[in-house]
Amino acid sequence: MRVNVGINTKNRIELKTKLDLAKKFFPKNTSLHVDISKKGFSSVNSFVDFAILKKYSRYFKLEGHLMVTKKDVLLHKWYLSPLKTLFIHSAISPDWEKVFRLAKKYHKEIGVVVDFDQSLDGIFVPVGTKRILVLAVVPGKSGQKFHTKALSVISFLRKKYPHAKISVDGGITLQIARKVKLAGANGVTSESFIWKNKNPELAYKKLRDI
Repeated sequence: MRVNVGINTKNRIELKTKLDLAKKFFPKNTSLHVDISKKGFSSVNSFVDFAILKKYSRYFKLEGHLMVTKKDVLLHKWYLSPLKTLFIHSAISPDWEKVFRLAKKYHKEIGVVVDFDQSLDGIFVPVGTKRILVLAVVPGKSGQKFHTKALSVISFLRKKYPHAKISVDGGITLQIARKVKLAGANGVTSESFIWKNKNPELAYKKLRDI
């Protein structure tokens, strides 16, 4: 299973420390999934520094989860960042035409985030989207419990978009990872399960081997 290592930090020291540890624990080209959350959309503010991330961009595949407002999604700083993939929430209904225009200009891949509590009838994924992220928790804090409603969302998306790469973020454990795989997911994003484990490298490998 594809494993994206979650990075959700509160300050510069924590970000730098996790990136240094990631380089120690995980192989080159591991995907690091950076949470970028702002109050107004999320319940918390996370910390991100693109100058710091840039120093690790040749070693890791960096992607960003934009938990920001509809207006903020269009800020050029995301598209000028070292993040190769930007995940944007479908529920905020941004100006997708402009989003993809910016992505093309700055050579970014756009992924769409579908929340676990979205109505299946109301889910919108722009034509041509290759990556879908199902968020199985409320945007913001790490360490939340996986909402089982996400399983039906995954199954729905797999049937409707058979060729999409579907990953799941939020409350991931080995047991949950097996369930989301059976529901149709290709990968998981894990922050707490990996970083709170006594052996993050082993936790990563166990998820990858599912």
